[in-house]
Amino acid sequence: MPKHKEKINWPKLEQGKKIVLNIVNSGAALPKAFRSEEWQEIVVSKEITNAIPLDIRELSALPSESCNVIWNAGSLSYLYAHEVVPVLTECYRILQPKGVLLLQVADLQRIGEIMAQGKLENALYNSPAGPIAAIDLLFGHRVSLSAGNKKAQTHTGFTARTIPHKLTPLGFGEVEVTREGWMLRVMARKITASPADKPLIRIREEDLNEKMRIRDTIEKNPEWLKITPEDAFNA
Repeated sequence: MPKHKEKINWPKLEQGKKIVLNIVNSGAALPKAFRSEEWQEIVVSKEITNAIPLDIRELSALPSESCNVIWNAGSLSYLYAHEVVPVLTECYRILQPKGVLLLQVADLQRIGEIMAQGKLENALYNSPAGPIAAIDLLFGHRVSLSAGNKKAQTHTGFTARTIPHKLTPLGFGEVEVTREGWMLRVMARKITASPADKPLIRIREEDLNEKMRIRDTIEKNPEWLKITPEDAFNA
């Protein structure tokens, strides 16, 4: 993946605030937990005025160890498979030690279960763009594609078992994946560990008809950002 060579104007930082880097896609908004006075949001998007004008493939232009949290909903599925690890590598570099990467991607295992029932085009949920079916999550949003938006086409996908193994080799010492609805909610912590330490991977199955309730995150170090999956993904 080529390095971004243009100079980027990093926003002026507000004293005492933690930094959340919002890599904007057409998916979910920044979670409520990061919309308080405690946080300063820095937006990365080529579509939004006053944002840092970068594509997710161009994160090499951002400074190392500059953010406490990185949030992205949906963008990884629009990458080609060979682009995923380089992008995650840049996310690791940008995060401060003990920082948190939050991702939201479609759950291909659950989509496969729906397809096996013959419900390829049945609406799973309603979005601002209209009803979304398994075929939209698998191949890209049909309405957007028919309107000429080629960026709406997906090129890769993930299950709860595959995505942790793209993160832990990079140095994310703790990865928690929650299967909720048709989505995977991923929370990975940048933890410096010795080579002998085995990364902690936890996968949670959430009932489709129940609100996600997770409050028992591991607190091994009081200096860690105290963000639970429930807080992180509450819009």
